[in-house]
Amino acid sequence: MTPALRRVAIDFASNWEIRGGVWRYGMELTRALVELIGPERVVVPVYDRLPTPSLRELQRTNAAIIDGPLVSRLDRFDAMSRRNGRLVPWRKVLPLLYRPALRQRLFRAGLDGADVCHSLFFARGRPRHGVTVGTIHDLIPWLNYPDSPKSRIWMERLIAGHRTWSDLVIVPSRATRDALVEHGNFPADRVRVVHHGIDQEHFAAETPVDRALLARHGLKEGRFLLYVSSLAPHKNVQRMVQAYLETVGARRDLPLVLSGSTDNLTKELRAVLEDGTGRVRHIGYLSDEELPTLYRSARALIHVALAEGFGFTPLEAMACGCPVIASRGGASGEVVGEAGLQVDPTNIEEIGRGIARILADDAPLVSLRERGLRHCKQFTWERCARETLAVYQEAFDQHRRTPAST
Repeated sequence: MTPALRRVAIDFASNWEIRGGVWRYGMELTRALVELIGPERVVVPVYDRLPTPSLRELQRTNAAIIDGPLVSRLDRFDAMSRRNGRLVPWRKVLPLLYRPALRQRLFRAGLDGADVCHSLFFARGRPRHGVTVGTIHDLIPWLNYPDSPKSRIWMERLIAGHRTWSDLVIVPSRATRDALVEHGNFPADRVRVVHHGIDQEHFAAETPVDRALLARHGLKEGRFLLYVSSLAPHKNVQRMVQAYLETVGARRDLPLVLSGSTDNLTKELRAVLEDGTGRVRHIGYLSDEELPTLYRSARALIHVALAEGFGFTPLEAMACGCPVIASRGGASGEVVGEAGLQVDPTNIEEIGRGIARILADDAPLVSLRERGLRHCKQFTWERCARETLAVYQEAFDQHRRTPAST
């Protein structure tokens, strides 16, 4: 019988300033693993100079943070090797010094003897006597932006790193697994599906409603539809807005509220936001502290993205008792299941019919709310941590039976 894991290391791969789902996944998984196996068995190597707010947030997971002069050189060298400086052509000079052996020495210095390194983003190495398990969150930059050569190069490099170093790869949905195997040519027998979780205490139907927040944005409970995410093209905001406008017509008493960054704001969407009717409003970025109030107060959340790796917002909305209209198929349909009202995200008329059903009668709302509250309870970070730990153990057991070359 192979021994149990002594220690695991979580490698954020310098992903400190990406504040979206990848960061949330890393933080919540680290915290859940600490609670599951103890703080002395979970380490986080900090290879780069960490922004103070991120460091403080990371410290609150209670994991052991590994830092120091030797460790911190890894990401500095990696960054230098990707650019030519004004004074020093680093791409030409650095390879003479920064060879693979040194790269692995620096990488392993931060793992503090861990049996398993979990690479949350780019896979960059393997523990000296252990294994690497990776996470590939989605293939959206590659599959949904075919006209962006940088996206393809970036994605190919990420997949190649995991093919080289990761004994097993975790993906957050069956949709991502299928895309990785089909389009990324990744071996199916090295992929494991582990759904993410949500914070069931923070996103809850019992969360008090901050009426001052609603008043600040001119909103009334139950009298608006909600969208929470970016305006990136794969989020399908243009079709959602068109379906909404065609459904509500001249009505102004049930606005569609958009929350998130204003990046990728198109001329068409800007024109709708500035048409003076107030039917579609953008209220900017909302913090995690503010989101439960919006979820609890909205008549429904609309999330009809063309592609997702997982999709946190529909589950968070369900946990707050908010009915959800979601995309049929893909990761969104997989995660939402029968607890949401699923529509074809490419069909504006069908999205409109879903909106009309939500606006016409309260009966569907009651049913969707009850189904959503039951459904979302299975998506916990504790379950995610347990299933992730099982993948660690599986990879380590395989390694002990057939030692991998390091």
